[in-house]
Amino acid sequence: MLLFIYDENILGDRHPVTYGIFLVNTTWGIYLFQRLMKFWKVTTAIRYGIPTAIICWNSVEIAGRWHLFTEFWEHPQDFGLEMTLVGVAVCVAAFLAVKTPSHQKSKVKAEELAARRT
Repeated sequence: MLLFIYDENILGDRHPVTYGIFLVNTTWGIYLFQRLMKFWKVTTAIRYGIPTAIICWNSVEIAGRWHLFTEFWEHPQDFGLEMTLVGVAVCVAAFLAVKTPSHQKSKVKAEELAARRT
């Protein structure tokens, strides 16, 4: 999709259709991310999260093409704080995924189902 958007002979990154695609893609990505946050099983969340990330990343790519922000991952040596924060966030997410006891997940899910039935 991005190849067609970026090609000036087809659309170009400043074409009105590109703005519409950006809006729809961003809305879709937010919806998918909200659904992803409801998954309890890590394996299911990973399977759902990979395509969700790809869809969300299209919005990041288009926004970067419009120069709405500096893409710090292109020059990591110039953005030590940002790269450290990303690394810490990944480590915290991995820690939480490993340390969340499975019986707690089941208990919360059972309580949630019981609350829906009443």
